Amino acid sequence: MQLTKTDIILVHHDLGASVQGASKGPQLLYDHIKNDLFAENFLHNIHQTASFKNPTNFKHAKRIDHIAKTMFELSETVKATLQRSGHCFVLSGDHSTAAGTVAGIKKAYPEKRIGVVWFDAHADIHSPHTTPSGNLHGMPLAIITDQDNTLHRTNEISEAEHTAWEELQSLSVITPAALPRDVAFVGIRDLESPEQKLVNLQGSLNLFANEMETLSAQSLYEKITHHLKDCDFIYISFDIDCLDSDLVPGTGTPVNNGPNFEKIKKLLQLLRQNPKVICIEVSEYNPDLDRDNQALHTTLDVIKSIF
Repeated sequence: MQLTKTDIILVHHDLGASVQGASKGPQLLYDHIKNDLFAENFLHNIHQTASFKNPTNFKHAKRIDHIAKTMFELSETVKATLQRSGHCFVLSGDHSTAAGTVAGIKKAYPEKRIGVVWFDAHADIHSPHTTPSGNLHGMPLAIITDQDNTLHRTNEISEAEHTAWEELQSLSVITPAALPRDVAFVGIRDLESPEQKLVNLQGSLNLFANEMETLSAQSLYEKITHHLKDCDFIYISFDIDCLDSDLVPGTGTPVNNGPNFEKIKKLLQLLRQNPKVICIEVSEYNPDLDRDNQALHTTLDVIKSIF
């Protein structure tokens, strides 16, 4: 990815989370980096279409109707920016909208194979059939890879939920937007049983946080790029809860025992230099939950290390 004249997309959104506040994160982060990192850029703003406090009729896919509208707008924006400049940088609120980002990549390059590097404490591969919370920020990879995981079903969903979910999974038009085996998880460590079973079966690269301790950033990079060697393009999604909860208190679902921070930054630097990388996304900073701007400074450090 190039540094100047970069398309930057701010997704002001928190409808997929369990608590509100992440919609404020993208603007706050951008205000801190715009002068230092991006001499010239094209800025796009996408806003959610409802209030977090609006009631939802979808128990196992909360606010999916409104979230789908945001994802569609995001997918079209990503498609247009990639077709114009070939790369983009996304700052999003909650992680649910990452499915819209990948859908946009697939719309721009329908014949290409998309690899996904998923930095996260969670697999985010639940569906309405398995979710314990109903929050869509736990489901974007299931949308991206077009998986329901009904084999390990824990919920009976309504017809309306089923229809809305299938429509969302078809957002990329050509499905799946990315093959399940073309996913590389980095730093995962907090999975529910249905997710764990699916992750074990789908052929993805699963770099659990505790398994990363003995590997260098270079070794991790080589594992990821080897796993995604047949992909034409690579998308990197960085949920800040990939990092240890002490570093990022300002996120909706912090998890302890995260991977080494310096190693993660070095890995991001290595990945960014790969010519296949066309889109990077950073998500889930929630200033309402932050303490003494700890997560703000950590997230800014991550972004600066990327660029």
